[in-house]
Amino acid sequence: MNKIIRYLMILIIPGILWGGKYDKYIQSGDLFFMNEKYEDAAADYLKAIDENPNEPKAYYKAGRAYNQLGMVWYGEKQHEYFQEAIKYLTEAVKLDSKMWEAHLEIARAIGTLGLFKPDWKQYTLAKRVKEELDIVFKYEDKSADAYYLLGMWHRWVYPRPLLWRKPIGLGEASYEDAVNNLRKAVDMDHSNLRYKLELAKLLGENGHKEQALELVAQINKNKPEGDMSISQEYIFKEANNLSKALD
Repeated sequence: MNKIIRYLMILIIPGILWGGKYDKYIQSGDLFFMNEKYEDAAADYLKAIDENPNEPKAYYKAGRAYNQLGMVWYGEKQHEYFQEAIKYLTEAVKLDSKMWEAHLEIARAIGTLGLFKPDWKQYTLAKRVKEELDIVFKYEDKSADAYYLLGMWHRWVYPRPLLWRKPIGLGEASYEDAVNNLRKAVDMDHSNLRYKLELAKLLGENGHKEQALELVAQINKNKPEGDMSISQEYIFKEANNLSKALD
């Protein structure tokens, strides 16, 4: 991984030194993003927007950075970050409606903010997330993240009674599709521990203890010995909690 980052820095740093201001801010933001310094990344992407407010890429990258901040915070701060993400991502798709990556991040922000939890209330959010994912799959069917988010959509929508869901256009959600889409995400990106964690949770909740524990074991094999990022700490803590609950 370190070799990859060093290689990307070799490619990016010359652009920072000799490119225009817009490119410099985009590239320096990308460096911060790769090193999980998402606040610094967002700040540079916003500077890029100031330099060129008609370029959708900068809005998308700013929204993506705010999404990552939202993923590692809780409470009001998390809400603020996701709202910022949605604001900039919406501007990105206004400028380029075919930018599937921005639609994907909108689905992530709205889903994480208001849908991917047991007590979700607004069916309009469920419909919006599905609409955004439908746009993603219209342009790109090889995104592991898209299958992951679609699996999460099915996971949290299907438990609601079908008689309640079907009249409002949510009748297609199912446990089988939740499992299949999360499995596809794992198969496409076997190194993504969050995919494995969410699949393990789903399987564990539905009586498939051995399969869930096997996924937990795979997650724990990747536990670093040294310092961990906030997202890593969350994943390994949740995997440990799940293991205890299933034993």
